[in-house]
Amino acid sequence: MVQIQRTILLISLLFGINAGAKTLPYKMSCDISKPYHRVEQLHQAVITVSRNNNICRVSVESTTGESLLDESAYGIQVSQVIPFGQPLQDSIVIQIDGNPDTVYVVSLGRHPSISATIKNGYGFWLQDGCTPKRWYLWTADAAFQNDPELIDIYHFGLIVPEVALDLANGKLVDVTPLCKPLFDSRIAQIKKQLLPKRLSQFKKRVGSTESRNRTKGELLSIAFAYLYTGRSNEARKVVEDFWPNDKRDEIFNWMSHKRAKGITSNLSQ
Repeated sequence: MVQIQRTILLISLLFGINAGAKTLPYKMSCDISKPYHRVEQLHQAVITVSRNNNICRVSVESTTGESLLDESAYGIQVSQVIPFGQPLQDSIVIQIDGNPDTVYVVSLGRHPSISATIKNGYGFWLQDGCTPKRWYLWTADAAFQNDPELIDIYHFGLIVPEVALDLANGKLVDVTPLCKPLFDSRIAQIKKQLLPKRLSQFKKRVGSTESRNRTKGELLSIAFAYLYTGRSNEARKVVEDFWPNDKRDEIFNWMSHKRAKGITSNLSQ
């Protein structure tokens, strides 16, 4: 189920927020489908990824022999070396597939170390496109995973808010508001598809169920983009302009509550 959700998420994002941005491919990747063994020395760290008895394993050691990480899972991915965090430092990101997924940010300085760890119900990826020459760690907010309010729109893609993270002072921080231009490009694309007739039918609860569900998904994508980039007033306006009158408060309170309980609430813990 985790792999299915990751595949759906990737397909959705390739045609969504990733438009105009580049996703960094993995340097090392292991899953249970094929044999795998690879050893890389990256600066002062040695990373080994291998598959044995249908289980993948990753180990990270300093060149002096200190063990930094040793994990096993059905899937493991290791990023290329990138400048990451504030201040910038050469790092790698290691994802351990599971339920939830776990990501380790490993700094590759003179003394390699694990800079940060985070868990989430959706997978992670490294993407640019927000600020010049910067990579951020992206994921989707698992607070919305399997939410009943979203069940009727799954047919049109996985509509879940995306979040961009950076490393500052040894902690992962939410930098999604820095990505407003990227989200605004996506909002503009969606608005071109939202014909006045469909918007009117959605608000009045008329027309086909399929059409209303599609419209709901597109409107939620816009509202989520505004809300997660720090523009709650704009998000509320989307809800107030297009949802039926008796659903306005419920929908806006629902998405605000989910965000408050979601991945960004765990960053300081």
